[in-house]
Amino acid sequence: EASNAIGSDTQSWMLTVLDWTGHPGDMNLNWQISINEMTAYASHWQEGYDWPVPPVPIPMTYMVRAAYLWRVGEWYQRTTDVECSETSARCFVPVSIGQHRLSRSASPSPGMHVIFDEELSTEERPFHRTRKTDAPDVQAVRSIEQATETAGGFMVRIEVVVNDPGRVWALEDMPPPEWEVSSINDNGSFDSTNGKIKWGPFFDDPERTLTYRITRPIEPGPMPLFDGRVSVDGKSVHIAGDDRIENAWIDQDSEFQNIPVGCGAGLASISLCALFMLCMSAKRFGVITAQSRQGRVTIRG
Repeated sequence: EASNAIGSDTQSWMLTVLDWTGHPGDMNLNWQISINEMTAYASHWQEGYDWPVPPVPIPMTYMVRAAYLWRVGEWYQRTTDVECSETSARCFVPVSIGQHRLSRSASPSPGMHVIFDEELSTEERPFHRTRKTDAPDVQAVRSIEQATETAGGFMVRIEVVVNDPGRVWALEDMPPPEWEVSSINDNGSFDSTNGKIKWGPFFDDPERTLTYRITRPIEPGPMPLFDGRVSVDGKSVHIAGDDRIENAWIDQDSEFQNIPVGCGAGLASISLCALFMLCMSAKRFGVITAQSRQGRVTIRG
């Protein structure tokens, strides 16, 4: 029994599924992803809302696969040739039913002959069917630059190129925790529950530049690290490029910006004795920040 609120203001509904092996976004269990089901599933993924069918939280790969299935014809089956996981949802494959195409009101039945995409001839395949290759034909590279107009601010830029314009893709990036996130472009959103910035799904432009701004917290912490993935047709890969900010706690105009980390460095307003104590403390506690009137420097053990 299923009761859902797709298309309404309600964000949760009760769903009981016994032995259901289809896509979790297929709310009426008919082996068809409709546009309402796809948009509801994508919206819950982007905002970080719970979904009544696992996996929860919604993996980006599952959301992209739902969008892909909808785009290529809505009907699908689950194959045992590919195992579904957090990083791949390709066990859900588009299907055609013999030479008799199903109407939108029909459902696949066990007696019907199912032809998977890989069995179709080139002429029968839509231009945007999933390729057989194991790796998505996509490049995503992250670069990070210090924002000169804001102290402690950084601009993150992700260049994405999908070599096949007919594919469906999305991207999520995880900035360091406790950092403030702002200025997300291209209708992206920040899922504060899971700490991820999310874009997509995209059905058109194969090249996009995705950007956002982050600002460090007041208190210094560990080295800020980034982790993100891009998913194409339900298979994901890591974002390449910059994955950390080496001098996150030193302002660009500080006189300490280029001081090497170590007990041999001198500080303008800190005595050698104090420097020695700071270095010893850094070895014990990991990170120590020294402050003078000219600026601030962080010493790591």
